Amino acid sequence: MRIVTFAQVKEVAGGWNGIMNIPAPGIFGYAFDERGIALFAVAFTTVSLVLFTRLKASPWGLAMRAVRDSGIAGQSLGLDLVRIRTTAFALSAVPAGLAGAVFASM
Repeated sequence: MRIVTFAQVKEVAGGWNGIMNIPAPGIFGYAFDERGIALFAVAFTTVSLVLFTRLKASPWGLAMRAVRDSGIAGQSLGLDLVRIRTTAFALSAVPAGLAGAVFASM
């Protein structure tokens, strides 16, 4: 039995070098250069920090912190652990996915 790694499938993963020639990201037909990507990253980071600071003070943010500190205590308060943890995962996955998509063209 031969084990094939994902990197060896050139049609899907581009081989050991990865996928090459990914076009630069763009918005409304404008393609970013390296400086534009850096400015976008700074702007996105600033917006994310403001939004996550607002989330931290909201009821959802308080619920997330309660579940993080003690799941059993959060359940005793009537919090739905699965919903809160899934929401926290999704909220952290969005910026990570966007960062990976922007970085891929570099």
